[in-house]
Amino acid sequence: MKKWTALILALLMLLMAAGCQSAGNMPDADENHDNPGEVAGDNREDTDEASVDRGEVAYEIVEQDNSIRNENGDILARVSYQQVVLLGDAPEYAAINALIEQDCLDYLATSGAYNFTAEELENMIELNGLGYDSLYDSVYAQVVHNAGGIFSIRFSVDWFMGGVHNENHYGVTYDVRTGGAAKLNDLMQMSEEEALATLNAISRDYLVEYYGDALLGDPMDKLSGYTLDDYEYHIDNGEIVVTFVTYEFAVGAAGPMKIHTGLTVGG
Repeated sequence: MKKWTALILALLMLLMAAGCQSAGNMPDADENHDNPGEVAGDNREDTDEASVDRGEVAYEIVEQDNSIRNENGDILARVSYQQVVLLGDAPEYAAINALIEQDCLDYLATSGAYNFTAEELENMIELNGLGYDSLYDSVYAQVVHNAGGIFSIRFSVDWFMGGVHNENHYGVTYDVRTGGAAKLNDLMQMSEEEALATLNAISRDYLVEYYGDALLGDPMDKLSGYTLDDYEYHIDNGEIVVTFVTYEFAVGAAGPMKIHTGLTVGG
């Protein structure tokens, strides 16, 4: 979540003390995140489903809730994160779970919803003719690759604070054999230099072809300063997919960008 957290203004809140604690098991999120109420059925209800073996590694998705409430308990802004938890006793799984846990803590601590006081949120709800539990800053998780020792998650960030709706995507990919982040160039079976040059060329060509006049200059001006660690990516059906957040390369109306590179894991 390198660029996403860097691009949003945030305030650390005392809610951090609650941490990422279990708030009920969640089914996988659907790929369409335009309406958070339809992402995973009723994603605000607990499910009877516990752990399910989906592919090589068994996991569950648990929704963490740090919502902002008024003194009556009404939800002024729903702040939530779907946390993927690998199941099993392997130390590598524990290490990956710790990385995901930190991502969860980082997001919940830096939510843009915390830029507003409870009074401001109440006023926003009233001025926009909204009801309680209408404002939200939520992260939905979907495991998109779980094979060959590689475990990849796509996160979709859905944010609405009255009149403005934003959506972005980012991914994390782990090597369950090492318990750490997978190396992008290893997945591509290239040297770091070759992998970076390949991704830069693919990204620039795609952005120029599909975004044209909406671009904020030549994408290569920014891509030339990238390292492999700067690339947000996930693996979808064996293909490496890179994502860029809104405003990174184009005007806001262009929205977030997702580029199917045509590169498959293992070449």
